[in-house]
Amino acid sequence: MQNKSRSALTGAPAALDWSAGGRRTRPSRTRARAVPGVTTAGTDGGPAMVVQVLGSLLVLAAFAGAQRGTLATDSRTYLILNLAGSATLAVLAAHDRQWGFLLLEGVWALVSLHSLTRLRRRAGAAQRETRA
Repeated sequence: MQNKSRSALTGAPAALDWSAGGRRTRPSRTRARAVPGVTTAGTDGGPAMVVQVLGSLLVLAAFAGAQRGTLATDSRTYLILNLAGSATLAVLAAHDRQWGFLLLEGVWALVSLHSLTRLRRRAGAAQRETRA
């Protein structure tokens, strides 16, 4: 005969009840409770979400242009799109304390800034050579 008793807390079969002492606890229903330090503050669909989508679209526009061959990866437009998008996402990640995402987008922004600075220096040097 099988044990058909039910949990007093959840109404689930006793074999599935994880709330009893000494056994596993029931999984958390939100990420914020499951992972300390993770918040869901930026996920309410408000202005931060709109800014996040716009930042993502900037990065994706640069990527799509490069994949289609209409935008060179060392062009000023490509680098500016990447810098603006990744910097925006990095700021939002820092605000929401999403450290992994901040690392990704922060490095992406720094690499884009470095490449843009190098491109400006090359253009300036080429311009000075043509004047001489």
